[in-house]
Amino acid sequence: MRTQKNLELLNSIPVQDACANHEGLIYVLVQNTEANLKILRQITGSDDPIHITSSGIDISAIAWNFTTAEWFDGSTFLSGKPGRSGGQIMDS
Repeated sequence: MRTQKNLELLNSIPVQDACANHEGLIYVLVQNTEANLKILRQITGSDDPIHITSSGIDISAIAWNFTTAEWFDGSTFLSGKPGRSGGQIMDS
């Protein structure tokens, strides 16, 4: 379920790295720690939607599918788009 509480939980995890291009957000990585996995399991209800890579955990799909996020500003997912048109583009 997409909720504001899930957005707050997701934003409590520090972003390690992120990448976007003119088409949208490519990934948002957080550290692969047990504490972060616990928060992500609380949001998603299972391990299935959690995308673990060799560099960390990509939380971009979790943000769009389980929270009220509509935008990513480079460090935080937002429930509304800041005065711009377009997609989920990160400021550089």
